[in-house]
Amino acid sequence: MVAAAWAERGAAFEAVFDNLTDLEGWPRLGRGLMVFLAMLLAGALAEFLFARVSAEARRRLLAAPIETLAARLGFLALRVVFDLLGIAVFAVVAYAVSLAFFEQFDPMRVFVIAYMLVIVITRLVRLAVRFLLAPSHAAARILPLDDTSARAAARWMIGLAAIAAFGSATVAMLRLLGLPEPLSALFSVAAGSVVALLVALPAWTHRVRVGAALEPADAAAHPIGHAIAHFWHLFAFAYLAVIWAACAENTLMGRGEEAGAVVASFFIVLAVPIVEALVRAGLARLALRDAGGRFQRVLVIAVRIAAVTLALLLLARAWAPDLVALLDTPAGRAVGGALFDVGVALLLAVLLWELIRVAIDNGLRDPAPADGTTAPPSSAPQPSARAQTLLPLVRKTLFGVLIVMVGMIVLSAIGVDIGPLLAGAGVVGLAVGFGAQALIRDIVSGIFFMIDDAFRVGEYIEMGELRGEVESISLRSMRLRHHRGQILVIPFGELRYITNYNRDWVIYKMPFRVPFDTNVQQVKKIVKKIGAELLEDEVLAPNILESLKYQGVVRMGDTAMVIQLKFKCKPREQFLIRRAAYQKVSEAFAKAGIEIAPKGVSVKVDGPPDGSYQKAVAAAVEEAVAEELPPGGAPNPA
Repeated sequence: MVAAAWAERGAAFEAVFDNLTDLEGWPRLGRGLMVFLAMLLAGALAEFLFARVSAEARRRLLAAPIETLAARLGFLALRVVFDLLGIAVFAVVAYAVSLAFFEQFDPMRVFVIAYMLVIVITRLVRLAVRFLLAPSHAAARILPLDDTSARAAARWMIGLAAIAAFGSATVAMLRLLGLPEPLSALFSVAAGSVVALLVALPAWTHRVRVGAALEPADAAAHPIGHAIAHFWHLFAFAYLAVIWAACAENTLMGRGEEAGAVVASFFIVLAVPIVEALVRAGLARLALRDAGGRFQRVLVIAVRIAAVTLALLLLARAWAPDLVALLDTPAGRAVGGALFDVGVALLLAVLLWELIRVAIDNGLRDPAPADGTTAPPSSAPQPSARAQTLLPLVRKTLFGVLIVMVGMIVLSAIGVDIGPLLAGAGVVGLAVGFGAQALIRDIVSGIFFMIDDAFRVGEYIEMGELRGEVESISLRSMRLRHHRGQILVIPFGELRYITNYNRDWVIYKMPFRVPFDTNVQQVKKIVKKIGAELLEDEVLAPNILESLKYQGVVRMGDTAMVIQLKFKCKPREQFLIRRAAYQKVSEAFAKAGIEIAPKGVSVKVDGPPDGSYQKAVAAAVEEAVAEELPPGGAPNPA
């Protein structure tokens, strides 16, 4: 049939020419081409005038600096909007010119409109390529490509789109003008062959670069991956040849629907890895602070699942329309809708949870030093202590809310009426609220303690006779580690007041008993020298806010006078500094001949040593001891 049609090709093309020119011949075709040129010139002039009128607005909107991903996407989107408006002006004016010269159903008008659409489609593809690759604007480029690769890819994609659109329009026009089906099939095969060659060209040109990208890190452990990396272009050519042969055979045999399914299958299968590669490249440009890249991996998997699912649906629509028709039945729509809702809900829930997890983990991560070194360990809480206290609670709360919401959505999707469940949950919650007032009090109290920032994980606090370091915080209680090792679990509702030893700074006072004849000026000089030595200590100096100072005589006792020293330091560092200061003061006093006066009580009793003698001695000792102790009793043993 094809051979017979090819033998009669002269008469067939003459009939097509007559139908196109309405039997007027070449003069009619010449006038049509002149009108086509006038359409292009009028559309181009209108687009130029639009560009001149909108030039100032375009300049202002596109003048913003391109530094972040949002700015890059905004720049590209605004440029797409202006370009789309320009193409729309071009198309409308060109279409209006065609109406002025041709009647509505004139074959010549259909001819010029078809090829005008080829130009419009090519420009739209160019617009999409400019958004995706930005070949002439490296700062706005989303994908990590160099200028040479971006320009080459842009030229290839635009050329492929132009040839495919021109071939499709030509075949459609020939069929519309009465070309026999076998000849139009030959033209379709010829156009498809050119497109196949254009698809194969970049695979051959960039075979080495793509192979290097596909090469596994450990080639010896992955021999199959190593072979694919070296011979991938051969597999690609074989796949393309099979697709071309199947498409050509179906087209020549008059099975147009099957040929379309073959072509659709090629582009559908090709689109899945391209979409995944684009998503990976875009995520690489995002540079998310995602420890281990887990969110990026989950997002790539989600995109892969969505792309494969969509590809399978399109392939099923192309190759198995009867199977797709089952989805149009009431039962098919119900099952398909339920599966779609459940799948989307689960997919979005996983993505949302991973995004929440990444954000919280980034907040919990200790900031690295500016010089890139590792910060030394310290018993003091880090600057992110409040985040380490609150963010785990937020994570648990959001996880619970997300689970409940997804559960309700899934139940609703499979047909379960969740209205009674919500009502029952409200009644149960009310009953639990009345029956668990202590629990509610603990939770509410904990919320307000967190709002007031009363304590954080890692801080040392005291509540009456209880004290310790906050190890963890749950929804209703805190867990304290006593300095002797015991674990204390305290509900928030039991807290009345809290002493926090970890905020801002600490002033520590050091009293000393010295004899009455001590030279206080000499003591002052000694203390000043010790303070300077402490500031020179590499370990202690970073934690000292104000050096050791002499405060003078603060009290006169019965047998000695009391002098006092003090220093200001970071919280919970006073104990190490105090130990070093005591040692230096003891050594310096001994070297200067200054004695630390021992505690003693002198009791003078007038009268016989009867029972009143012992009572007087005991009372005097008790009074003396009370005077020597600092206010508030024994110091904090932490």
